[in-house]
Amino acid sequence: VEEERRLCYVGMSRARKRLSLSRARTRRTYGSQLSQMPSRFLDEIPGHLLQQETVHSSGNDFPWSPPRRRSATRSVAAPKSEPKPAAATAGIPAMYQVGKRLYHPKFGIGTVQEVGEGNHGLKLKIRFADGTKTILPKFVELKPA
Repeated sequence: VEEERRLCYVGMSRARKRLSLSRARTRRTYGSQLSQMPSRFLDEIPGHLLQQETVHSSGNDFPWSPPRRRSATRSVAAPKSEPKPAAATAGIPAMYQVGKRLYHPKFGIGTVQEVGEGNHGLKLKIRFADGTKTILPKFVELKPA
């Protein structure tokens, strides 16, 4: 894993002014449509350096109707100013912050996309390999991934 991480960052450091990263959300292998998770190394890039630029899609999202072609592009650029901490994240446990990776016993490893309050306390939207799920940590044991 360390060698993969090193190779990833060597490749990223070769960019002179701007770096565009893309990935396939789904991939067809031996006739089956499989969801793909983004590289684990992308979560190690500080969020304030990432900016989603474009998302091209034709067809509906998997699994209802497999897309014909899908790509997502993210750019990494130097920040113009230091990011300010969000006041809303002050009372949220560190493991539930946006961008953190968590393990769910049924869905596997996912990345926290949104954090909010629901009728039963903390509510998380987590992106897993098979889609985004809304999870109430009060009712399920989540572990850091």
